[in-house]
Amino acid sequence: MTRILLALAILSASLLLSCGGEEKAPTTADPNKSAFENNPSGWTDLMPQPGLPGWTKVPIPADAALDPKEQWTVQNGVLVIDGTGGHEWARYDAKQFNSFILHAEWRFRQVDAPEPRYNGGLYFWASPDGRQFYQAQTAEAGGWLFGDFPKDGDRNRTNLREQMTGNRMAPIGEWNTFEVHASPEEIRLWVNGDVQSRWLNPSVTSGYVGLEAEGYYMEFRKLLIKELP
Repeated sequence: MTRILLALAILSASLLLSCGGEEKAPTTADPNKSAFENNPSGWTDLMPQPGLPGWTKVPIPADAALDPKEQWTVQNGVLVIDGTGGHEWARYDAKQFNSFILHAEWRFRQVDAPEPRYNGGLYFWASPDGRQFYQAQTAEAGGWLFGDFPKDGDRNRTNLREQMTGNRMAPIGEWNTFEVHASPEEIRLWVNGDVQSRWLNPSVTSGYVGLEAEGYYMEFRKLLIKELP
């Protein structure tokens, strides 16, 4: 009997070890936190290095000339766009992306000007010249999705500003967190704690990612991407 009890005890201990002890409830993501906060593994760091190696500046519109004034610098690990070099975007050249989550932490610097219109954006699923693109708008008025899809010589714009659900932008000078969740079924723009803009069944679902300079001083302290199946 003693041997039987000992064997049962050993078997019970073995089963507990193999199952990790008591059964644990599955971890549920907090919708008020970013995907990066919920799971910081599996991300690729896109933050530019000094001199922006691996990035290409592209004029806006595509047939314009680039302004010779350099407005992109990296200072103490922070990407600074000083807003003095014309309208352009910087394209990340390493690859084009399909389904992904793009995580960006950024802020505007206060501008001493009458009625400033703070403006910028995150490009994604863009063509090499930027004629076709989606953008997560970064503006004091909020964050929303829009895009250009050229047709018959026209830019053929779709703008979802009117469908934006609230305005969760931080005050000028404070950091914002944006996440673009992009898949063939839906694009979601998560802004400082909640989804603020949605785009169902996007027509173009592959392309480059990048950052826009549109005349205002912006800083980026984090830029990450996680590719999805």
